[in-house]
Amino acid sequence: GNKAIGLATRNSNISPIQIIKSARSIFFSAETGIDGFGPDKSLLIAPDSAPGNLRISNLVALAHANGMQVHPYTFRADEGQVAEWAGSFEDMLDAFFFEAGIDGAFTDFPDRAVNFLRDR
Repeated sequence: GNKAIGLATRNSNISPIQIIKSARSIFFSAETGIDGFGPDKSLLIAPDSAPGNLRISNLVALAHANGMQVHPYTFRADEGQVAEWAGSFEDMLDAFFFEAGIDGAFTDFPDRAVNFLRDR
């Protein structure tokens, strides 16, 4: 069966670079049989990005290069939860799916995410 791991950081002492280095050692371990993982979305596009100037990490590319899917969490449309660099929930999804290259997403607003992807 498929296996996935969760990869998160809310600890300010752990940088996204440290997470990427840890993930790299997992990805390159052929014995793991891991098919994908779900990182905090802030590890993929930096929260301090600006419109038109997204700071996208190489974590998705690294996962894809090792045959893994990336499904970050949690995409929320309620006030204060949409990234400051995005104009809307849909703009945020667009950046993650089509600029960062994610394969799926965890969201509390699946109807809006499905409609966005269907209309794309």
